[in-house]
Order: sequence, then C-alpha cells, then structure tokens
Amino acid sequence: MSVKVIVFDLDGTLFDTRADIVKAVNRARASFGLEPLDFDRVVAMVGNGVKVLAERVFRDSPIVPEIGHSRIMEFYAPDDSTAPLYPGVAETLPKFSAQLTIVSNKPTELVHALLQKNGLDKRFAYVAGGDTFPQLKPDPAALHFIMERFQVSAKELLVVGDHTPDIEMARAAGAFSVYCNYGFFGKDLVGAEFTVDSFPELLDVVRRIDEGEIPAGRKKAEGQAREPQRGDFHRRHDGQGRQRQGNRGQRPHHGRGPGDRDRRPR
Repeated sequence: MSVKVIVFDLDGTLFDTRADIVKAVNRARASFGLEPLDFDRVVAMVGNGVKVLAERVFRDSPIVPEIGHSRIMEFYAPDDSTAPLYPGVAETLPKFSAQLTIVSNKPTELVHALLQKNGLDKRFAYVAGGDTFPQLKPDPAALHFIMERFQVSAKELLVVGDHTPDIEMARAAGAFSVYCNYGFFGKDLVGAEFTVDSFPELLDVVRRIDEGEIPAGRKKAEGQAREPQRGDFHRRHDGQGRQRQGNRGQRPHHGRGPGDRDRRPR
C-alpha cells in the first residue's frame, strides 16, 4: 500500500496566516468601535471556519455574528497578504509523487487567491474550501469525495494538518494522519498517527507508510470497523453523487467539487 493522495490543510500547515487573520479581525472590530483582541487570543479561535471565528471574536459585543462575518471578509484581502510559506514547503512539494490536494475551512476564493499569489495554484490537483461542501472539517465528506474522484482507498490517503479537525477528519475517513508541530496549535496533538516538526519531514512519513509501517493505534483498530470504501461519497450525497458518476476514471481537475460556484480570484 502506498500514499497516492495527500490532503493538506492550508492555515498553519502550508502558510503562516496568523498575522493576516488577526489583522482582519481587529480591523473588523475597530470598524464597530471595539477594542482589538490579543494576537494569541485570536489565533486560539481559528480553525472552524470564518463564521465560527466571527461568533467567537464578537462574543463580547452586541454585533450579530452574520454582520461580523461579513465585516471580517471585507478586511481579509489576499492581495495584501504577507503570509509566508512555512520553511521547506516550496522546495518539498515538487518531491512528492502523490497527487496533492487541499481541504481547508477557509472560503475557497481565499484559498485560491493565496495559492495564486505564491505561484502554487498549479501544484494542487484539487482544492476544497469551507464553502465547497455543506459540512466543514472534521466531517469527512471532502475526503470521501476525494477518494471517489481519485479512485483511491482510505489507506492510500494521507491528511496533513495542525489542528484537531484535521486529525478527526482523517480518523473518521480511515485515512492516515500527520500533525504539524510547527503550526498554530503547538506540539503533539493526541490522536495523530504521525507528527513532524518541519514540513520536509513529511517526505520521511510518506516513505515509512509506503514501506508498510502501521501506527500502533491503527493496528488495534484494524478489523474492528468497516474501512470507508470508494463510492461512500455518492451513497451519502445521493443527488450530487449521481450527477458525478460519469466522471469516474477521469483525471481530476483543479479546484472543482460539489457546491463550487464560479469565483473570480481577488
């Protein structure tokens, strides 16, 4: 068994977007006459999508979350982003033989804009954002779709992220998981099958899986539960699934998935 598809998170995994997010949040708060929030406090609220972030950062105010969400989006400008790639990302991505994809809770338009700004938009075979599917991470809907689209099993899928939803999504789908200690949320998340302290270390993780290494926790669970199968996405998402059955076996194309709308990058 080998890793055929790698699914990356974006924020805290590929890019250090903390400054961009905190700046957008505090500009939004300032527009309502509210005091700025501490940098680390805002970062601790990230990871479950912008709508949930808005609920959290405006909890101390009378601002309706929907209005707060819209205001944050007004101030989040990818063209002005100063978010750097984490060390080793640009050099390591071309070394993977697996198909590379992204599943983020960030709005898809913002994901594409950040990739394009950094010349990475052609590097990924598929991108799903927080508005691609009805469910956000940790729901495994995006992984089920990716397995169907790329015609791979859960054991050929590797999820890489820096937050609990990434690891829980991988576990729910039966995929391998890697936790990035260098990301937003600190070291050694409980439940991750592998951990890395830097992005280039992922190459070694892929090698170990390709050579047959099975994490201890997976050995215990082996055989106790049904492994997710190709076609699970279509069984769970009947209407959209039937519409896409004819795409089986075709090469996936960049940035399209159920729920996608035509979007113009900023």
